[in-house]
Amino acid sequence: MKLLEQGLLLHASHGDQTCPVCRAGNLDAAWAETSKALVEHEKKQFAEVEAAHQTFDLAFEAVRKLLQSPPPQLTNAPMPSLQVTVDEARQAWSAWTNIEVKKDAGGADVLAAHVEKQLPALAAAVSCLRESAASEVSALDDEWRPLASAIAGWCDDWEAWKNVEPSVKQLLHAEKWLKDNDLRLKNERLEPIQAQARHAWEKLKQESNVELGALELTGTNTRRRVRISGAIDGEAVDSFAVFSQGELHALTLSLFLPRATLAQSPFRFVVLDDPVQAMDPAKVDGLVDLLGELAQTRQVIVFSHDDRLPAALRRSPHDATILEVSRGAHSAVSITASQDPTVRYLRDAHGLIKEWQHDRLTEDDLRKTLPGLYRFAIESAAKDRYFANRLATGASIHDLESTWSGTYNTRKRVLLAIFGEEPQEHLAQRWISGPYRPGALGIASNGFHRGLATDPEDAHYKTKKLVEDIKAGAK
Repeated sequence: MKLLEQGLLLHASHGDQTCPVCRAGNLDAAWAETSKALVEHEKKQFAEVEAAHQTFDLAFEAVRKLLQSPPPQLTNAPMPSLQVTVDEARQAWSAWTNIEVKKDAGGADVLAAHVEKQLPALAAAVSCLRESAASEVSALDDEWRPLASAIAGWCDDWEAWKNVEPSVKQLLHAEKWLKDNDLRLKNERLEPIQAQARHAWEKLKQESNVELGALELTGTNTRRRVRISGAIDGEAVDSFAVFSQGELHALTLSLFLPRATLAQSPFRFVVLDDPVQAMDPAKVDGLVDLLGELAQTRQVIVFSHDDRLPAALRRSPHDATILEVSRGAHSAVSITASQDPTVRYLRDAHGLIKEWQHDRLTEDDLRKTLPGLYRFAIESAAKDRYFANRLATGASIHDLESTWSGTYNTRKRVLLAIFGEEPQEHLAQRWISGPYRPGALGIASNGFHRGLATDPEDAHYKTKKLVEDIKAGAK
């Protein structure tokens, strides 16, 4: 076509002539007319081919742009009910993009065949997913509709609340004022108890390193409590984080007894159920002293399974009635006056003598048994005397227990009870001398191991006299 255009340009410039290329043909008017028509026809065909190429390129690129990876929305289903359709759509989309082609005639055919094969499956999977999602959205709308109505109602309530909020705040302020003043008045009523509580704690704490301070009511409703301040080893604290069980019981009694014995109380008695649980011996003696003070103005009744309480009562100066409650066969309950162990041992010994005198006990059994009862009676009286005397001087009950446990000889225990410590030998000999003391101590020592060698009635008399001397603290 280019050659024809050059020939037509030559003919138009120089007229008819022989073809300068082949030297055979003639470039005349007829040839020029025919060549012009041929050039126009070829230009039109070339333009159509170019347009077709451009259309092919555009279509090829457009199709290739459609071959994108599955969107991230197809990675996981937004809800379990859509998981299957989402997986199917993702698989169809992956198959749709799974192709590599070149931009040539062969590539175009492969791409066209791939589109014709995969597009229907992709369209169907996406359409199914769209329908499933639309169904879920409709179901969610059904669920949301009543909630939306409720929320609209809440909004109405909110508007109503905003109208009354100032009045409510004023009422809350008034309520807080009432609670604060109620708490203040209660603390004022608590003030008279504080001194009595500290006094009770001083009696009960004995060798504890805790000092009781101020009592204050705090909190409201279910969070009300008593804040107790004080000091541990001289260091002020706002609360006591670590207390033994015995200290907790002692602290509870220190707070309860002053409250229960206020002058305004209509009750003129106090009843306590086993208050000595987990208390060490020092606190038991302190409790007896405290209850003795309360008993000056009211009746005090104490129930206890612990023998330490009656033992502490016996060695205290306070007057008390000790009753023993026993349950026998068929739940028959009997109440008897409790006796001093010393008296009980002597009574049992005298009963054995009576049994022997009426031939209901052999003399051999009597002589083996009596010295033990007499020894128990003597040591029981000695222990009560020793503890009573030493506690009155402020001695530590733990030290007294240690000293008493470390003294094994009955004679030494008796002297310890009389003198408060081991006396000089001449003082010991002078106290032991007499018509009955040596004999009674001999029965409790040698007789305990070898049996009673003297007359039972005489042994009973001497032991009873020695016990009376010990109880009286006679020197």
